[in-house]
Amino acid sequence: MIVDVNAHWGPYAFRHLPDHDGPGLMRLMDRWGVDHALLCSNPSLLYRDAHQGDVEMSRAITPHPRRFSGVATINPAYPGWNRDLETALDDWNFRAVRLVPQFHGYALTDPCADALAAECARRDVPILFMQQVEDRRQMHPWDRAENLAIEPVLAFARRHERVRICLCNWLGLGGRELTDAGLDGRVLIDLARFDVVLFRSLPQLIDEIGLGAIAFGSQAPFNYIPPALIRLECLDLSEEDQERVAWKNAAEFFSLERTILHYNSQKEKA
Repeated sequence: MIVDVNAHWGPYAFRHLPDHDGPGLMRLMDRWGVDHALLCSNPSLLYRDAHQGDVEMSRAITPHPRRFSGVATINPAYPGWNRDLETALDDWNFRAVRLVPQFHGYALTDPCADALAAECARRDVPILFMQQVEDRRQMHPWDRAENLAIEPVLAFARRHERVRICLCNWLGLGGRELTDAGLDGRVLIDLARFDVVLFRSLPQLIDEIGLGAIAFGSQAPFNYIPPALIRLECLDLSEEDQERVAWKNAAEFFSLERTILHYNSQKEKA
């Protein structure tokens, strides 16, 4: 079984993105053996009202709860974010919140970001941060979003000791800096961009922060799924530890157990 914690739904403003809708994503998942995916809305990155992108995504994925879980993209600087958060979590059963200050134009030190973090801590909902959506070397000239730096995220984590944090699509993370920020035991990191063989950045991160902090992520459909599968295979883990990275860590972190276990049992019966 595989759970992808780094997948994306919807068209992207700056490039053609194949297989971005529900049927297309399911075709990709079926082809490469991915059972469940946590989805972020691409339109929510650039819509003036980010919530409308989540509305569109919710309509598309609600009929497929065994295959998809939503991640709410919330802009805490936009009026009514509290209502948007409540709708996403209570009405749609979304599993996490994504903050993209590099797209929405606020800082993680702003009071609005702290207010949202406090609400996520109260609800025990993880917050997801992405270093980048696309490689800056191939970005459209009108796409001005800079890569998110890790220092503001670590400072944010220090201020909000009860918030669990998911880091997707990152390079250059060190386990010691995460541990020093108090994230040991409350962070999940996807393997989408880490090197396993040549520079061994992922094995080193596992040595420093533990296998329980690592999860499968592909960045589909921006990127192909097979490279992430190769990274998982090249870790050369025991069968039990490979299952932890492939799905168990994500299932626990995002409270997905019932959803994906039920889907798996239905697959076995078929």
